This record gives sequence, C-alpha cells and structure tokens, in this order.
Amino acid sequence: MRKPVLFTVVTDDIDFALSQVFACARSNAPSFARVIDDPVEILALPHGAKVHIAIWTTRRDTSGAEIAWRERRMRGGLVFLTDEEMEKVSRWRARHVAGERAAPATPTAPVETAALPSMAGIAPSTPPQLAQEWR
Repeated sequence: MRKPVLFTVVTDDIDFALSQVFACARSNAPSFARVIDDPVEILALPHGAKVHIAIWTTRRDTSGAEIAWRERRMRGGLVFLTDEEMEKVSRWRARHVAGERAAPATPTAPVETAALPSMAGIAPSTPPQLAQEWR
C-alpha cells in the first residue's frame, strides 16, 4: 500500500530539488512527497494543499514553473510546512544520508597480487615525490 503524499515540492528542476531536499535521486525519492515542475500541475494545486518551499534553479524569474507558482500563491489557500514539519524532513534526510554511508559497498573482484609491481626496492620511509613526478 502506497503512503499518502504529505506535501508537494514545487520546482523548475526535479532532480536538483530532490538532491537538495531529500539527498536522493528520482530512483529512490520518498513516496510521502510529490515533486512537480509542470506549470499545469502547479496551477492545479488544490486549496489546502501542503507545500514545501519552492526551489528554483534559474537566475531569471521567467520559467513557466515559477510564473505558475507565483500565480497559484496569489490565489491563496496553500499551506506551508511548519517548522516542526521542516525539522522532520531534515531528520529524514539525515537518516537517509547516514543509511547510504552505512550501506555495505558492492563487493569487487579480488585483486591478483601477482599482477602488481614489486615494491621491494622502495623503503617504507621514503616520501613520495609527487611534485617532481607531475612536472
């Protein structure tokens, strides 16, 4: 059973908004939020719809999504997330990021040590001379 959508994020770039708000991509976006960039969908947000802050990536205010957002806001009736709800989103994001870091890495094939060059002639205390190597 799919979770109900608790709020909507309005943007002109869905991938950017997902990365900023949830630290995720479309493939693992949370089901409790909807992210929209279509001006028709933005204008169709119903009275009482709960919305997150709008996230814009363009430097101009001429994107169709932003113009639709301004028009929809002027009609009123949108409910913005409270500070407590924003804190819940922040905690979800932190848990999501921590979970990704704690996830085991994909196992790789073992490295054949016989294929590696011999390190016998290099003393362990010899510092690498990267500056000379890169000139």
